[in-house]
Amino acid sequence: MVWLGPRVGSAMRGAGWLLPLGFAFAALLGYSVGSAFAHDNGDGKNEESFGLASTLSVPAPANNTACPSTGATSTGLASFDISFVDSELGLYFLADRTHCSVDIWNTETNALVAQVNGFAGITGTNFDEAGPNGVLTVVTPTVKQAWVGNYPSEVEIIDLTTNAVIKTISTGGTKRADEMAYDPKDGIVVVANDADSPPFLSFISTTAPYPILGTITFSTATNGLEQSAWSPRTGLFYLSVPELGGVLDSGVIAVIDPTTRTIIKSYPTGCEPAGLALGPEKFAYVGCSDKSTEQINLASGHIMKVFPQFNSTDEVWFNPEDGHYFGAAGNNVVNNVSTPVLGIIDGQTRKFDQVISTVKGDHSVAADSDNGHVYLPSVAKPANDSSCTLGCVEVLAADHKEHGKE
Repeated sequence: MVWLGPRVGSAMRGAGWLLPLGFAFAALLGYSVGSAFAHDNGDGKNEESFGLASTLSVPAPANNTACPSTGATSTGLASFDISFVDSELGLYFLADRTHCSVDIWNTETNALVAQVNGFAGITGTNFDEAGPNGVLTVVTPTVKQAWVGNYPSEVEIIDLTTNAVIKTISTGGTKRADEMAYDPKDGIVVVANDADSPPFLSFISTTAPYPILGTITFSTATNGLEQSAWSPRTGLFYLSVPELGGVLDSGVIAVIDPTTRTIIKSYPTGCEPAGLALGPEKFAYVGCSDKSTEQINLASGHIMKVFPQFNSTDEVWFNPEDGHYFGAAGNNVVNNVSTPVLGIIDGQTRKFDQVISTVKGDHSVAADSDNGHVYLPSVAKPANDSSCTLGCVEVLAADHKEHGKE
């Protein structure tokens, strides 16, 4: 199928597009810009403040000389992509391009379980021909798997009982297979070939032999495809499409029927959407790569709120355990100065909570809904964390629970 452009929605809605003045106001009030601070939501009570709980070292797999990435044979983290937590399995996954591997940690003990290597890695800054990229899990009564996007145009399936790749699926492109979403109801994974021209989305059956059921080609998309998500409420996929026809801030959230493999709606965002996380009720949070994070109503497509406190966000994650959204804004800018942060929004009150200082390029985040820990991979940050001088995964935790939770 070929997508010719948005089918629903008229002119871009004026959402105000406030500049990130929240940081300036914070500085005037005595907060340290980019540091962690609690936020008063107006009820006289501060929400919990997240802070560093521990640090995960990222070693090099044994016999890793075939990996072309800089740092492939050393401990540390120089390049990475998507983070993913499966709380039922108690596992955190990181697409570790530095070591051409998918790294897997136990979320209860923070012990490294496995490093599954053999992925493409990265040469220089050629992200279009890099891997691993997107990662998620497919768990049924009969299988426990991780699905991983790789270059060239491949999805690798890892059997989590053996931590070995058992299947390579070609999506038929020439560049990387990137971010994914999983529909457990229909047994379908969608994966974006975001760097192909034009970019396209593949629908893959999660039943062996894992056939490709169909594709959607985004013929007018001119800046790739970004994070996708599946909603158990609607049974539909939602996909961030950053730009159409070369027009700045023409991005949309495409609404996709997994069974007919057609786009049934598209919601203009007025920005270049990248991160996307679905939360409670009918709301989602969109991390715009060039503007502030938005809250969008998935039933109507209306932009309900804009959060000017942080901008230029990539991966967004919602944690139902504490009701927070986490936005990895590694390219955040304040007053034309690079000020990378992790932005935190309270999904229950729908108010901004906190920013935590990170390092430029830290664009990946995931959280465990069982213990509330937040996983933030980072390149070297000697000024912020002495235990992360070579790059690491920082584990964040809240100092207390809110809304009556223990």
